[in-house]
Amino acid sequence: MRRKVEFDPKLRVWKVFRTEIMSDIFMPSAPTISEFPRWEEFSDPYAQDFLNIYSEYNNSLRMIQYTHRPTSPTIVSRRALLLSRVN
Repeated sequence: MRRKVEFDPKLRVWKVFRTEIMSDIFMPSAPTISEFPRWEEFSDPYAQDFLNIYSEYNNSLRMIQYTHRPTSPTIVSRRALLLSRVN
């Protein structure tokens, strides 16, 4: 099983592996349903934040990496969804 979260006793912090969680969101192993507010309420800036995410294969790491367009600011909505999927 892939690691998603681990505790680092030396630093005394929890580490969240963003790529693993994002892979679960975009390519779930089981069907999942996410409910969002109506488009009129959600479209700007929250939905735009999600629509700016894209994936690229990194040959040196040999894995898919998720990123966002450089012009897109990091908004809390994306991080909130990631943390809601940690299990």
